[in-house]
Amino acid sequence: MLITGTATLLYIMRGKDAAAKHRVWTSVMALMLLLPVWATWGPKVSLRVLPPLPPATSHGLIVPTGSLQAPVVQSQKLSSGELFLVSVYLVGFCVLVLRLAVGTIHTRRLIRYAVLQDGVRTSPLCASPVTVGFFCPLVIFPENWREWEQSKLNAILAHGTRAPS
Repeated sequence: MLITGTATLLYIMRGKDAAAKHRVWTSVMALMLLLPVWATWGPKVSLRVLPPLPPATSHGLIVPTGSLQAPVVQSQKLSSGELFLVSVYLVGFCVLVLRLAVGTIHTRRLIRYAVLQDGVRTSPLCASPVTVGFFCPLVIFPENWREWEQSKLNAILAHGTRAPS
């Protein structure tokens, strides 16, 4: 529902800015990652469930079998299959968080070694142009960007980067 709603809203708003779309989809992904946490520790909504109907007798009369209070549900332990699925989910979550942490460290290093030359940030660590940053995005070009053909540079600049001076 989050994805469909977001896609519909972006379509209706006809958003063209790639940075804004990136922020929106990143927010949707973060919300989706937090859904299991919300379901586990978030507020609960209890729904009243009616007790089952008592059996009817041969005379058509309904004979009550117990009180009208809902039965007390005891917490169940996880079965081995459910425990396996939860374990797989947690391992996958940890792998993705580790990947995010490693990517963040590499991005910080890339930004730290980028040099501003002629109004363009360049870095020897880049093999191709890259945009880094969420709130204040930076475009970092490789050191050899001046050697590129004009058609290649135009194709890169058409994807939302600022033109180098």
